[in-house]
Amino acid sequence: MTMDTSKIGPNSIIQTVKALREAQGEEKVHKLLHNAELEKYLQILPSEMVDEEEFIRLVHALVELCGYDVAKKVLRTSGQYTGTYLLENRIPRVAQWLFGVVPKSVGMNLFLKAIGKNAWTFVGSGSFTYQVQGNESYIKIENSINSRGLRAEEPLCAFYTGTFEKLFQTLIDRKLQVNESKCIACGDNFCYFEVK
Repeated sequence: MTMDTSKIGPNSIIQTVKALREAQGEEKVHKLLHNAELEKYLQILPSEMVDEEEFIRLVHALVELCGYDVAKKVLRTSGQYTGTYLLENRIPRVAQWLFGVVPKSVGMNLFLKAIGKNAWTFVGSGSFTYQVQGNESYIKIENSINSRGLRAEEPLCAFYTGTFEKLFQTLIDRKLQVNESKCIACGDNFCYFEVK
């Protein structure tokens, strides 16, 4: 690990491998892990924090192997699986209940404040900020590990989109949609997610 990188949660790897396996099969998973120089995960997936560079390499290899459209679908599914994991294992039941019974804007604020305290586990060396305006939220991620070093014509941070949408729909309002309107892969200075 270099001094410029940080550790992130292992679900970034675990759930991306799971989503690709379901979408494309075991052979693609082997190719992906080989191309990303992550063969060590062929036998056993990580159970502890991983270097953010591993996820960055995984995303780059996924785009190269499958193309942007398939990569976005796989990453979105991976994000949704990560959201499910967080709901089942990391977000206390009482907090889940609380987010749903308070007014929507209050629930969004409480939820995003809680996420912000643990943002290092999913943004690594990037940064996470948010703003709540009425019943809408806006999330800004600078130096996103989901799209760092990539170039695309449309936003690419589907891992975050899937995770945020799963959590917001489950905890706050099932009608909420998450849309990434800016992305560093498109030349923007940061990645920006609208929750409406």
